[in-house]
Amino acid sequence: MTSRILVTGVATPPGLALARALLPQADVIAADADPHAPGLHIPGVTAHQLPAAADKKRYTEELLRLCSLEQPHALIPTTAQELPLLGRLAGRLQSMGVRTWLPSTRTAEACLDHRLLYTLLADRDVPTPRWWPAERTADIPHGVEVEVVSTSDHTKPIFAPIPCHSREQARMLCALLEPAAIQERLHGAEFTADCLVDNHGQASVILRHRHAIQGGVSMVTSTFHDPRAAAVVEQALEAAGIRGPACVRGVIRTAPRPAVVITGIDAHICGFACATAAGADYLGQFMGGLFGRPVDHGRLRYAPHVRLAQHHALLSVHGAPARTWN
Repeated sequence: MTSRILVTGVATPPGLALARALLPQADVIAADADPHAPGLHIPGVTAHQLPAAADKKRYTEELLRLCSLEQPHALIPTTAQELPLLGRLAGRLQSMGVRTWLPSTRTAEACLDHRLLYTLLADRDVPTPRWWPAERTADIPHGVEVEVVSTSDHTKPIFAPIPCHSREQARMLCALLEPAAIQERLHGAEFTADCLVDNHGQASVILRHRHAIQGGVSMVTSTFHDPRAAAVVEQALEAAGIRGPACVRGVIRTAPRPAVVITGIDAHICGFACATAAGADYLGQFMGGLFGRPVDHGRLRYAPHVRLAQHHALLSVHGAPARTWN
């Protein structure tokens, strides 16, 4: 029997990529709050519009109604904003026969807010950037470069930190982006780790450099091996209580120490194309874990120096008039 998979958040690159990758092996139900979400227009998917997760009551009602109507075998969210709500619905979804592999509500909420996440990680001695609330700009040491990050759980995942040239600029940006925080700006090689943590806590970590970034998305990325970075990522996963898929971001600093600093965690499936190209069966092992099978970490080994470049592509055109070329 072909599995029916509900993928939410198909306006985002991860959601779009996942919906495409699951076809045609699965019946894909694609859902998003944006009627123009590209994932809703993929040929072969069953498209549905949901309310935004910010409207918690309507989102919950409509998601349960959608699950009752379409009867998916599993639900895979691809945006962080949905995770706390879905965590509270996990029992009801399970009773409806819908499988999920979700972080705890505590973990999901911490990953949405840099302040909570950095505090959680620092308590377990995981290196993070120094940060200051907007009202504590006087505490920022002179000579320290800073940037402002949104701490709203409604912020789109493509939001990128904004570099600041002065304390006053940082204070003004925090007022405009409220809620927001100021963090130390790090210099070095940015990286992403595509991770899968089984229900016993064993993690596989696939490291890739971020060479070119547009709107927070890695447009050019390449795999690499670094035992130091992998160890810090595993430490961060354990500290955050991650189970299932996750994407950990960090910087390998040129100076000073600590050499590896964690800057963010997304507790849902994100990139897997580069990992797959490098030989890791990431999507296969994730789907196996989602349906209760053991994760084979041996199949998540990968080759370094595999480079992937992507671009924005035309999906579809509707209603265009016929054209005659002279």
